[in-house]
Amino acid sequence: MPKSRFSKTTPLAHEFMFNRLSPSILVSFAVIAASQITLLLIIASSSSHPVYDEIWFLDSVALLQRDGISMAFLRNLPGAPGPTSTIAYGIVVAAFGLQLPWLRLVGFIFLLASSGLLAAIFATRDVRIGDLSQPTNRFMQAGVFVTLPTTAVSCGMTLTEIPAIFFVLISTLLLSAIERDQKSTAASVVAGFMLGLAVLGRQNYLVIFPCLAVLVNWKLLRSSLGRLISVGLVAALVCGPVFLVWGGLVPPKAAFYGLGEKITPWLFVLSVGYLGIMAFIIEPCIYVPVFNSWRKAIGATAVSLAIAISMARPIVPASTALSFLDETATWAIGWSFSWLMACLATTFLCAMGQRLYTQRSDRFMLFSGFVVILGALSNANVIIFSSRYVFVFLPFLLINLASSMKITWHLPVRLMAGSSIGLLSLASYFR
Repeated sequence: MPKSRFSKTTPLAHEFMFNRLSPSILVSFAVIAASQITLLLIIASSSSHPVYDEIWFLDSVALLQRDGISMAFLRNLPGAPGPTSTIAYGIVVAAFGLQLPWLRLVGFIFLLASSGLLAAIFATRDVRIGDLSQPTNRFMQAGVFVTLPTTAVSCGMTLTEIPAIFFVLISTLLLSAIERDQKSTAASVVAGFMLGLAVLGRQNYLVIFPCLAVLVNWKLLRSSLGRLISVGLVAALVCGPVFLVWGGLVPPKAAFYGLGEKITPWLFVLSVGYLGIMAFIIEPCIYVPVFNSWRKAIGATAVSLAIAISMARPIVPASTALSFLDETATWAIGWSFSWLMACLATTFLCAMGQRLYTQRSDRFMLFSGFVVILGALSNANVIIFSSRYVFVFLPFLLINLASSMKITWHLPVRLMAGSSIGLLSLASYFR
């Protein structure tokens, strides 16, 4: 009997037909979709004038239109980030003439493209959640990225983070293949070029350079080392001349940021604390090994208290959304959140350290984990801290933790909480 032309189904459709998708998965997909629709609606109804950091950013686009890609353009950049995002948005403005609020859609498109790159990375590494089919698996893992609390703000405004993430994920996808010796030298050149563009978008990505050493395949030392050196050299050739023009890691007009001049350990703690929150949303079970041992639990508690007492500073999360609070409430929330950050930072570092030890035979997972930790450390030498500085390393955190994700009843609850915080924060900027 011939097969019906309706008998062919995709793996994802096959799962739906035979009810293999649990309610938790279906609700999680609904949360992910609702997050994106809400983000679009907020962008569409947002103001037609720049807000907060968008002001300097749009000034840099005007500068690009006036001077082109020149030494004058590079020297006169008004903010600390490099020219990558300015050029990306400038091309869109020149090609389509988009203005605010529609120019903010470019960040949304970069978000979708970055999620697709994450899905491709998960597919090439065959990282799965339970027995989900690969299409469903990719959608779930990449979808988590769009619900993390800092995503909406960084992708719903004309800011610098998401273009840099897009380019670094192209480089990371190629690095995944290079690590397994599956790509040619040409791929190393492209990976290096994309890494250089990412560094010129967010200088924090310089931490990736030393992390490349983790990817060396000692069994194929000559070819592996040669390709990774090629990645580093090409990336340096892309971003190095710009740093020479600047005379440092930031444009001359942004020298007041004092990048590299002062180390503030509390900012490292704060960065790691934010990463701890994101890790809890992605997969809270990574903290279980820390509390399985009473010695580890007591040690982590003692270190948390020592950090909180010695260096904590009050900080109000989502400050624009909570700006209606009075002085007493702001003080209480600020100190409570700081102590929570100290506790989360200690616990996350313990959990991540143990995780990296168990992953010591997986070079790519070690690479992603070290990028996360060194990325948090790079935030210790900035003057003005923002949770957006943590956002640029969230793809690497997700890559490292995705293999441990589990489908539980509280997964959609965690995703909904993270997405709601981000979307409310974004909406507060446009009030």
